[in-house]
Amino acid sequence: MERAAHLGPETRAIIEAIHKTEDMAGNYLGGVWTMARIGKTNIYIIRVTAAPGTIAMTGNAVITQLTIPFPHRWVRIHFYHMTAVYAASVDALAIILRRTAGTLTPVRFSEDVFNGAAIVASRITEVFGEAFEYEAGTYDLSLNTTNTDLVLPLFYVQKLEA
Repeated sequence: MERAAHLGPETRAIIEAIHKTEDMAGNYLGGVWTMARIGKTNIYIIRVTAAPGTIAMTGNAVITQLTIPFPHRWVRIHFYHMTAVYAASVDALAIILRRTAGTLTPVRFSEDVFNGAAIVASRITEVFGEAFEYEAGTYDLSLNTTNTDLVLPLFYVQKLEA
């Protein structure tokens, strides 16, 4: 006999509610990106799926697209700039995180969520707030630095409730 059958109706309802919470969508995969919910919060960490989680530089702009499938607020972003052997790099780095507004038709415009040129730091962090709330959409991430370097991006977004 199943153990839950011995529990009272209130206890079973609580257990069922917990299981439903655990089964909520916690991960999203899209392109090269993985979004994973942090615990039972509405905060998601976004990282490059393939190990070691870096984007290889070519000496020209490397552009990837990130789709966030729900309304969200940017919490913070981190970039770790390193050499091919994972040592900190301070070669000039350009970063553009740009979104195209898809709700204003027929005119579509783009805006930069983050734009940094000639950054000479191995660690870059930007903290955001309520002014960075957006509908579901796609972002272009453009990175450009020395052709042997790697960039590890980590993004934190908060899923907004409807």
